[in-house]
Amino acid sequence: MKRLFTLFILSWILPTGLQGQGETMTTSEIRIRDPFILTDTSTGTYYMYAQMHNRQDDADAPQGVEVYTSRDLKNWTPPRTVLRLPAGWRSVWAPEVHAYRGKYYLFVTLTSEEKITENPNSRNGETQWQRGTHVFRADSPTGPFTALRDAAHTPAEWMSLDGTLFTENDRPYMVFCHEWAQTLDGTMDVVELRPDLSDPVGEPRLLFRASEAPWVRNMQDVGIKRNGLVTDGPAFYRNKKGALIMIWSSFGDHQYAIGQAISRSGSVFGPWEQIAEPLVRANGGHGMFFRDLDGQLQLAFHQPNGGGKERLHLAPVRENDEGLLELKRPNIVFIFSDDLSFRDLSAYGQLNYRTPNLDALLRESTRFTQAYAGAPECAPSRATMLTGLHVGRAPIRLNSSARGFEPLPADSYTFAEMLQKAGYRTGVVGKWGLGYKDTAGRPTRQGFDYHFGYLTHYEAHSYFPLQLYENGREVPLPQNAGHHIQMLYDKQRSRQQSDYELLYDTTGKLVKLDNRADAKKTDRKGAVYAPDLLDEKALQFITDNREQPFLLYYTTNLPHGPTIVDDLRQMTGQREKQLTAREWGAMVERLDISVGKIVRKLKEEGLYERTAIVFASDNGYSMHGPVAQADGSRVWLDDRDLANKGPFRGGKFGVLEGGMRIPFFIHLPGQEGAQMVSTPVWLPDLFPTFEALAGTEVSDTLDGYDLLPVLAGDQDAIPADRLMYFYKQNEQALRQGPWFVYRDHPDQPVQLYLPEEDQTLSVNLADFYPNEAATFKAKLDTIHTPHPWYWNPGDTAEQFEAKKQRAEDTGQVIKRYRPNGLELMPWERR
Repeated sequence: MKRLFTLFILSWILPTGLQGQGETMTTSEIRIRDPFILTDTSTGTYYMYAQMHNRQDDADAPQGVEVYTSRDLKNWTPPRTVLRLPAGWRSVWAPEVHAYRGKYYLFVTLTSEEKITENPNSRNGETQWQRGTHVFRADSPTGPFTALRDAAHTPAEWMSLDGTLFTENDRPYMVFCHEWAQTLDGTMDVVELRPDLSDPVGEPRLLFRASEAPWVRNMQDVGIKRNGLVTDGPAFYRNKKGALIMIWSSFGDHQYAIGQAISRSGSVFGPWEQIAEPLVRANGGHGMFFRDLDGQLQLAFHQPNGGGKERLHLAPVRENDEGLLELKRPNIVFIFSDDLSFRDLSAYGQLNYRTPNLDALLRESTRFTQAYAGAPECAPSRATMLTGLHVGRAPIRLNSSARGFEPLPADSYTFAEMLQKAGYRTGVVGKWGLGYKDTAGRPTRQGFDYHFGYLTHYEAHSYFPLQLYENGREVPLPQNAGHHIQMLYDKQRSRQQSDYELLYDTTGKLVKLDNRADAKKTDRKGAVYAPDLLDEKALQFITDNREQPFLLYYTTNLPHGPTIVDDLRQMTGQREKQLTAREWGAMVERLDISVGKIVRKLKEEGLYERTAIVFASDNGYSMHGPVAQADGSRVWLDDRDLANKGPFRGGKFGVLEGGMRIPFFIHLPGQEGAQMVSTPVWLPDLFPTFEALAGTEVSDTLDGYDLLPVLAGDQDAIPADRLMYFYKQNEQALRQGPWFVYRDHPDQPVQLYLPEEDQTLSVNLADFYPNEAATFKAKLDTIHTPHPWYWNPGDTAEQFEAKKQRAEDTGQVIKRYRPNGLELMPWERR
């Protein structure tokens, strides 16, 4: 066994290139595995210990232990070396520093270049390195640390790791792992230590085996080419009833994970009962507990578990009614824009104005580069998202059925209802669009405790509405009686937009709500701009519910047309552009202002660090509708001024990529840096993701997948063959793996595209891959469950008219509510 008397112990020596630097590092800049944090309440300092090799690209770089210090767990001093090993050591793992009887003890796993035996393990081929936990002592958390003995505290003939200090009845013990590389089925063991921790006393005792935990998987069963059941990283917590909880790490269904076991006797000797579900289940592990300076119990662990991207993650922990530990459930804020184009945000390529608040949030979020809505228009997109069901079996299939705007039926189960049952306070502010106040689709009948805003789609066309709704009660806005909304529809079709410039003054402020010369009231003075009111209600909801977990579904109608805005902002001086383009850009800016208000409110209330924020749009490009071509096809033209369509073919009301691709990103609590995920995802994934955030069982009957494992770096968490299905009347499409599949009618042949190399869907590969085309045709033929009132794929106009007639004959026509007193919408009059 390699002896430690050759160790060269150093203290307060900075690694090359860092010595003397005064600037700090953020958590997102520090690559770290197996983090361990010691809190010094007397100085208000956190000490975070790490192996030096975390940040070294050179395999021959020095081995040792270093410490970062912080006052806020966000900004850290550059690392200082507290232990450096001479040549001849393969690795340094899992350093921990414990305060014990007035001294500080460093427990660290060291692997020698020497072997226990020259023969690999016959069962799994693993080399049998000399590996064990060594103990050092110092008077200060920053050293200098001195070895207590010239050998490991673990048995010399064992491959052991991750020893930690535990005391029981004032007697010290070391709990450690007997490694899978030697045992195949890794074990958790304990050995008593002398009172001064200088030596082990007696032989180790077995606590449990990895195979006893139902969540543990052999590495080779989860895509890792190694054979064994892992035990890693023990840490302890004693609950209020005196029972002892141990967390430890292994591999589960979603890669590296943290489970928990409980000793109800309160003794480290057990017996230990393994809890079936992991505490952290997705590609992160080796956790430890500490209390922050506010007294909150925190779980520290690294995530993801490889690829050089490992970072410290902190999660507040609480004890539940059963005495077990659970992560504190984060708040969820879901900001849902309406008709936002793919390149409307400056972070997505918009050059005519900036969206600084969304850009800042995106820099601390995970951006999905292949994100899809559930449908190419408002109502079904919202319904598929809320229910987690694809549009071929969701209760809402299109914006309108033969009866009208269908409400969500009473038997729908939304993610709001799920979160309500999980103990969340749920609120929706903005455009609902899935049922009027006297229907089963009213938001307070679909899982929301609170609603303020619009109820129906057409009413949400008005930014100066005559009424909004709060929990089913009308909120009159007589101040907006002077708004001539027909003018806005006329403006959209007008080639003389200069006639409408008088709506705004020279500084870009909206000053008129009616451009008719004979109007009784034309000025905006006193009128209520709905986005201002929606912001106010959203911020109040956050304040009112700051003491409990909440869901805020902020579903703004920005920038949906017809265009009008309170202030042209950055677009004011760009008179060379069409007025509608300037208004659209300013409406996106106004959306950005709402996002800024919400983020600031979360920070003011101290909630930002424990809130997940989701941002998405409901469908693809819609600033301009389709133009019919001579061959009968439709083309969605990009806006000549804003160039905001993106590279995709198609647009809103069509199921090609242009109608389905959306901006979509998620900020998780505590996230500091940006991440990119290229795995195809869609809005129905939010239901199971919210289940996971709330700590409830993730449903396996939905058409979405939990995105948390993907966010943690497990790119295989979503099966490669998962289907995303889209439709609009006779058009159908699928996204599966690399394929985008389209047909414009069930009688027409299937078209196959590879969007990752052909964003414009210009190369139909169906003839080249006939077997795949036949397979996808069969899927399209069977995936859609027919609905008695919607236009199903293959229906004719005559069949749909017959459904409408049946609705009239049976008294089932659903009343439509239109904005600002309009009797008919412009397209209803044509």
